[in-house]
Amino acid sequence: MNWFAARAFAAALCFGMISGGALAGSQNENNCLELPKLDNGKVRPADADYAIRECSAALKNATRTDRYVARMYMVRAEAWYAKKDYSKAIADAGAAIDADPKWGDNRVIRGDFYITAGQYDQAIKDYTGALALPSDMASPQAFHAAVYAKRAAAYGLMGRLDQAIADSNKAIALDPGLARAYYNLGLASKLQGNYAQALKDYQAAININLADPNNYIDRGVAWEKNTAAAKAADLYRNINFSIDMDTSGGIQVFSVQATRFGKALLVTTDDGLPASTIMLNGKVVFKGDDGMYFSMSGYFRTEAADVILIGSNAGGSGTPDSPLYFLVIRSPSQTEVLTDPDFVADTPDTDGLKKWMDKKGRIFVDLGYIGGDKKVAELDSGKLTVHIYSEKGKPLSDDLCQWVYEKGMESCKSQLAHEQGCEEYSNPAGVFSSHSDMTQLTYISNQPGYNQAGFNQSCLAWCNGKGVSYQQFSKTTCGAK
Repeated sequence: MNWFAARAFAAALCFGMISGGALAGSQNENNCLELPKLDNGKVRPADADYAIRECSAALKNATRTDRYVARMYMVRAEAWYAKKDYSKAIADAGAAIDADPKWGDNRVIRGDFYITAGQYDQAIKDYTGALALPSDMASPQAFHAAVYAKRAAAYGLMGRLDQAIADSNKAIALDPGLARAYYNLGLASKLQGNYAQALKDYQAAININLADPNNYIDRGVAWEKNTAAAKAADLYRNINFSIDMDTSGGIQVFSVQATRFGKALLVTTDDGLPASTIMLNGKVVFKGDDGMYFSMSGYFRTEAADVILIGSNAGGSGTPDSPLYFLVIRSPSQTEVLTDPDFVADTPDTDGLKKWMDKKGRIFVDLGYIGGDKKVAELDSGKLTVHIYSEKGKPLSDDLCQWVYEKGMESCKSQLAHEQGCEEYSNPAGVFSSHSDMTQLTYISNQPGYNQAGFNQSCLAWCNGKGVSYQQFSKTTCGAK
């Protein structure tokens, strides 16, 4: 079982500061520090080699303060971690701590690395050290609750169950809504043979996080050990986030969201189709188009209503565009679905969208870009508005421009020449043979600075065997000055 909370939380603590404002420094430094923004504070495995190269070059001639040097070491550490080279990840995390020792966040991440590497005693030392330091990006209470939960996991992995229980209780005292702390508590109680207490702890974790399969699997084991064989069916529930709620009716639940007014279930009634229906207390409150992929991508509590953000995507269509909906729940019997033609995100990863609620109860969702303009949705007192802000004149980022240049040159030389001839091509995404590349280019084409006509011109030149330098391409296609 996975004892410890997702590392994305700690990574977000470490890298969250990077996402705001313009970066100043060498290009290598900028490239290094921008990478964690692509995947919630982590480095994607596909970007690991690039991250190591850019961060290594940046660290050789760093022009920034110790704070940014530490962050560059941590980006490279995350890249080594993505490549499963845990010793190098631990070493770079240590270098980051040496460069900027006054914050606890980097110690938490190194502790996570130690957990993965099986060095639980070292993880405990790092988590303990982090508890004595402030967090760069979180409130002290939230930070300490998360760290206590992580240290509880490490104690449990070492068989130090009394200490695991003590730390889990400390985490719960600081954050009663931390499901992972209840899960850790249940696991430690189960290992001590206290199955009755374990059942209570797992139930508490399920009440907070209905969609974590570990809670159901381990509760099933506890039921079994507690001689309640009939209830041991929990062992088989909710694996892969799918619960067969009604085998006779064929209803399958793919995710669950607890609200003040009951459980919202994302379901399908056809094994051959994705989930497209949301039910609240057994009643259908949202029905999307069959064949679309839907998700419950965010949850908010306002004074007047509970609000669920619903994301959708066409799957293999090659477009990253994702229509969105707000399900507004004012009571068990009063619900409303709000959408807008412009309420569309520029990415299929609607769970990863930046979304927040301000002190006035207004909900905002950063939708990304469309035609070079920034889009932000606002839900205020039941009214949905999509604000569009012009960012004309802003160039495409260098990493995205470099991607289009390298992929475009390769694809235009092969795809057009071999299959269609060297005519000017009106749909540049069509030269990319892979679905993921087509989706990425469609995403990039909506960013500020991208010029499709400039790409078409370069594509035609490449197809005819002519060279186009990156400097020239960046000016004609990416808006570089």
